[in-house]
Amino acid sequence: MADDDSLVPARSDEQRPSVQLPRDGFEVIAWIDPPLLVSQRAGGTSYDVMIAERPMALDLPRKGPDSLRDPSEQGSWREIPEFPGPLVAEPIVRGAWISVRSGVQMPEKPLIVEAVRLRWQDPARRRRVRKSPDAALGFDRELGAWLSVALDWLAAWRGATRRYVSTEQTPQIRMGMSGYDGAIGGGQTSSFGLHFPARRVSKPSELRAAFIAASRQQELPLEHQLFAEALAYGEAARWRHAIISACTAAEVALSESVERLLVAAGRDEKERKTILERPPAIMDLCRLHSATKPGLPVSMDTVRKTLATPRNKAAHRGKEPDEDTVRQALITTRALLAVTPLPTPAAFIRAARQNSPGTSPQITSRTVRATCGASLPQPPVDGPLAPAAPAAPQAAAPGLPPGSRSSRFPR
Repeated sequence: MADDDSLVPARSDEQRPSVQLPRDGFEVIAWIDPPLLVSQRAGGTSYDVMIAERPMALDLPRKGPDSLRDPSEQGSWREIPEFPGPLVAEPIVRGAWISVRSGVQMPEKPLIVEAVRLRWQDPARRRRVRKSPDAALGFDRELGAWLSVALDWLAAWRGATRRYVSTEQTPQIRMGMSGYDGAIGGGQTSSFGLHFPARRVSKPSELRAAFIAASRQQELPLEHQLFAEALAYGEAARWRHAIISACTAAEVALSESVERLLVAAGRDEKERKTILERPPAIMDLCRLHSATKPGLPVSMDTVRKTLATPRNKAAHRGKEPDEDTVRQALITTRALLAVTPLPTPAAFIRAARQNSPGTSPQITSRTVRATCGASLPQPPVDGPLAPAAPAAPQAAAPGLPPGSRSSRFPR
């Protein structure tokens, strides 16, 4: 098995115009917009994936275009990239016209993945297609749902924004002026939003892990989804939505962490429900955490000033926050998300190696802590997070549970 950051390239086959698919075989070329930006080492790699509960082979092209395309183009012809063997089958011999939105300068030379190839055998679908060609439709939705999960994980690991929020543009105008023989054009501009620095190129290990997560239908944790929404609203200059989503993300993260602390303190389900019966506000959750070790990543005063108060003004009084307020709120939220750390790519890859056929365990921050040997924060001496009487014995940190089918990422 290769190391996490190394990929085994697919073997080279003799190039031919096309090949025949095996019996009951299907092949799909899927164009991705905007394209994936991954390390050059991932070129020509094949992955075993699971889409809509069907095992498939997903191939990356050997190479991509030299540069991202001009976003001003309304449409662009994309040829079928050069994939590893076996080559593209009949009758998929031509590319497609698609819209492109990407056009950024890259500090490094990545592999620009505009399309991927998928192959699988599906006798049931083949029978349906023979009865009606329309039965072949619908796979785009299955692939879209799978790809959405993978892209969410890739964006989160890069610290980037994937989901976009449309911004309202000003009207286009033509302006005349006395003493000027002509017209002045303008308009159709948008407000400038917030942009945080992010790594644009995905590592090979992140790509592998994202495909594992998508094959297990494991979505990005809710608090990280909400934070991604907050970042998207911030980029679109939707300040009120951004600060409300940011505070909600922090509340979800803190609630999850408090629940974990109560379990570690030996509190049974009835006691946990009593303590958390009414959803506590963000400051209440912070007070619980402040009494633990290592405590909060930021001070209570910072949470109150930069997150809780601006959020209450925006949600309950309709006050529109300014850009700097939203920026500080997003910075505070990102710090608070450390209480429920995002599972790392290595955790997914390690679990895939250990898993046995039959189950698909969810990889969470708790299992990541267990596999890394890190202990949870110790509860305070007294209060709701104190150990129950008698104190529950500390169990050894469990390893990841045995999981789904034997995974080969990559072959």
